[in-house]
Amino acid sequence: MVHDMDSQDNSARRFIRVASLEELPEGASRLVQMAGHDIALFRVNGQVYAMNDLCPHMGDSLSAGQLWEGMIICPRHMWAFRLQDGGCQDVPGLRAQLYEVRVVNGEIQVALPREEPLSGDGRCECDATVQPDRGCPSV
Repeated sequence: MVHDMDSQDNSARRFIRVASLEELPEGASRLVQMAGHDIALFRVNGQVYAMNDLCPHMGDSLSAGQLWEGMIICPRHMWAFRLQDGGCQDVPGLRAQLYEVRVVNGEIQVALPREEPLSGDGRCECDATVQPDRGCPSV
């Protein structure tokens, strides 16, 4: 029932409790807030996923969308984002930000996002333009 975004050791990451598993029934979505971030939680086939609630296209709430075949459908333009990797089914290269998530003793915990290193001109170390509240688009 745990969906980790990567296989790295999570012991150095700081996880925050955002909800209980009972508050997120199978096939449901829920909006939670964590450290100033709006996070959309999804529970599909026993897995829990966490995604930035703002659609990377126009900023609508993804938690208000419909779940369909392992994807969340944005309510504004009906674009589908895969829960597994955040990729947009309709626009290759567009990606919703995912968060590491784990379930411990029935509690859903989400990892605080890594802060992107920024230079003074609003660009990431990789030289991509950083969008407000979204971080580096190449991550």
